[in-house]
Amino acid sequence: RLNHALANVRESLRHDIATRYLRDPERSISEIAWLLGYQQTSSFDRAFRRWAGVNPGDARSKFAVAPRS
Repeated sequence: RLNHALANVRESLRHDIATRYLRDPERSISEIAWLLGYQQTSSFDRAFRRWAGVNPGDARSKFAVAPRS
């Protein structure tokens, strides 16, 4: 039960950090994946799709046209 709660916190933090990093066009998606602890960019892509419903590249495109809040 505690392990499950900690895993949920870790995933939530990864999602928040990934979203922040994707707003920086200087960071590549592979760099973001590595910074978040993913050995494969494809693993990060799957996780991000699970969190946000879109792949990291599409999310980055949306961030580029959306005003920052």
